[in-house]
Amino acid sequence: MEIIQMKTSRKGPVEYGFTSKASNRMIFQKLPVSSPLYRLLLDHYLPRTTLCQLLSRAQQLSRCLECNDCKNGRACADDNSHPDVKSRTPPHRQDMCYYHEHESEEERHLCDQKWKRMEKDKLIVIC
Repeated sequence: MEIIQMKTSRKGPVEYGFTSKASNRMIFQKLPVSSPLYRLLLDHYLPRTTLCQLLSRAQQLSRCLECNDCKNGRACADDNSHPDVKSRTPPHRQDMCYYHEHESEEERHLCDQKWKRMEKDKLIVIC
């Protein structure tokens, strides 16, 4: 724990290789959220503002999952309950270009067609 904490606190020209993605995945899957090491790594990798945004989104998703309107595929009657979460399906599963930046509608359309071809050819699975 102290070695990892020293690596995150190190200042100067020395660059340390921090934990690998595989190690991080294992840490976050295996450690309880109450673990000090879990919290240290979370704070190191995700700034507090990002954590606050994630928490807000998670709370809205939780309310969306409990919402009777959303469960039944209807428009939500309560706009304040989960304003940023309009569906139980992640946005990029509804629109593969959700996170893309396209210069024009034509470019967006071509990109969308490319993803649909990859799905049709069974190169990807869009859930």
